[in-house]
This record gives sequence, structure tokens and C-alpha cells, in this order.
Amino acid sequence: IGAVIFVGQMPRALGLAAPENSATISVIQYVFTNIQNVNLASVGLTLLTLAIIFGLPRILPKVPAILIGVLTTSILVFVLQIPT
Repeated sequence: IGAVIFVGQMPRALGLAAPENSATISVIQYVFTNIQNVNLASVGLTLLTLAIIFGLPRILPKVPAILIGVLTTSILVFVLQIPT
């Protein structure tokens, strides 16, 4: 189930529009077909979010890392007016 969710979110993490067909193989084909249209800001924000989610618990284990990761990148997008 996790792999299916991961593949389903790949276009969004890469800044691509959602594909019409949400079947796993179709999504993978869609990503490879549109790889030249990747939004680097979206990729950077995705990587920053993942770094916070996986890194913060090592520093502050009692802090909700997922919430902090999403809030941090959301605030960055808003304040810096990053087009995603």
C-alpha cells in the first residue's frame, strides 16, 4: 500500500499536473514521459520536507516532525511566493 501511495504522489512531488489515469503503471509512465517538465522548486520543497520529517526526530524526538515539516515548507512557499 505504501508503494502505491508513493507512486501516486510522485507527480505532485515533482511539480507535475495530476495524470488522468491513476493506475500505478500509468502514473510511472506519465512521470517518465513528462520528466522534462519537472518543477525544481517542488522537488526542493519535497526534499526539505523529507529531511525535516526524518531528521527532526533525531534532534527533538518529542516534536511532531511531520507537522513541522509541512508547516515549514508551507510557510516558505507563502512568504517567498514560490511558484509550485
